[in-house]
Amino acid sequence: MDIFRKSFFRIHRIAQRYYNSKMEEGLTAQEAHALRIISFRKTTTQQLLADRLGVDKSQVTRLVKKLEQEGYLTRTVNPEDRREKLISATPKADAVREQDLALTGRFYEWLLSEMNEEEREALAKTLEGLLERAIEARRNGFSELEEDQ
Repeated sequence: MDIFRKSFFRIHRIAQRYYNSKMEEGLTAQEAHALRIISFRKTTTQQLLADRLGVDKSQVTRLVKKLEQEGYLTRTVNPEDRREKLISATPKADAVREQDLALTGRFYEWLLSEMNEEEREALAKTLEGLLERAIEARRNGFSELEEDQ
């Protein structure tokens, strides 16, 4: 089991290093990921962004503040809940999303380039099944992973 965890983690870290070395704007992989989430959604909340990134709200607050200062985001008061801020992407963030998608696509296309079509299809099917299982566990509050079961 350790080989799977180690391999997934290391591939992810190497992809981030590639990304960080190629991103023209000088953004980190996490910052670009945040912009991609916001850009696709058009408007979101800091809490939803924290949930999607898997980080705490204070970390997202710092991230959003930095990205807002750099012109990637705007924050406005949520008219339905005045205590909450809505985060929106600017055209500058949309441009980063396109660059981000191209870089990510290039890395994974290269990574899989030595696999034949049959191997790619089998890997895709396996990964889709694992993703579905992980999403279901998240929806259930990870109750299936409790140690005392």
